[in-house]
Amino acid sequence: ATGQTVARHAAPQLKRLHVELGGKNAEAIALSHDLGHGPFGHKGEYALRDLMEDHGGFEHNAHGLRVVDLLEVRYPHWRGLNLSYEVREAFARHSPKDAGALGFDRDRRPLLEAQLVDVCDSLAYLAHDLDDGITAGLVEPDALGEVEIWRAHAERVAADLAGQPRRLQVLATVKAIIDESVGDLITASAARIAAAGVASPEAVQAHERLLVGFSDGMHRKQRRLSHFLHEHFYCHPRLMKMGSRARRILNAIFEAYREEPRLLDHDARRWAEAVGVERAICDQLAAMSDREALDEYARL
Repeated sequence: ATGQTVARHAAPQLKRLHVELGGKNAEAIALSHDLGHGPFGHKGEYALRDLMEDHGGFEHNAHGLRVVDLLEVRYPHWRGLNLSYEVREAFARHSPKDAGALGFDRDRRPLLEAQLVDVCDSLAYLAHDLDDGITAGLVEPDALGEVEIWRAHAERVAADLAGQPRRLQVLATVKAIIDESVGDLITASAARIAAAGVASPEAVQAHERLLVGFSDGMHRKQRRLSHFLHEHFYCHPRLMKMGSRARRILNAIFEAYREEPRLLDHDARRWAEAVGVERAICDQLAAMSDREALDEYARL
């Protein structure tokens, strides 16, 4: 009876703790989501992948796990950040085909926190690229009229903000797309989780499909917007030229370091003794920002 009384009084606190821990997991996964990206975004990733083809390869999700397990040094007796298994697993499951090679069961679904961050990452990616493309003058708002989700919100915003600067109307339209998408994500995911009847993390990972995601209708809208950006933004000649420049810069730095390893930072030279010159070079390059890579290219 005493045990039941304690359990009854503890239940709200335990539930709150579970929610808080889930939130911390999601926050950690989100904050670390892009740690594996090197300079120049995906173009830089492809360049590093090709440079490391004969030296163990490069993939940004796997490298993100490498950053938190090996490259960050915050403790005197071991390398890495000492993250929980669940947060580390989320790195691997961002690219399920690589999960097995990274030591995780590739047939299990990601935890709900990891599923949520993956979808939010894709939404943020799409929304920011939409805004960037318009701001850079590579995407014309009028051309977006063929995209259903843009057209619906743009027409309403134009009526509500008549007379306001075009830039503010564009920002309001992008925000409205995010708002609709987030609302749909919450509703569709809640319905899917309830219908699945999952009651534990193990049940989530054993389920036959992902449980966090948009409704079918919103998924079609997102896919159409993504297709438009691929045609009009990602494949724009200006971006293609920037991608070629990024590859040229990373190739040049890589070869300069390999020809003369003493150009590497002191810590990278010591690290090369443990993992090999090419891997140490890749680790140093992947840690650079765009600006740092440009500056190092100019210096070399």
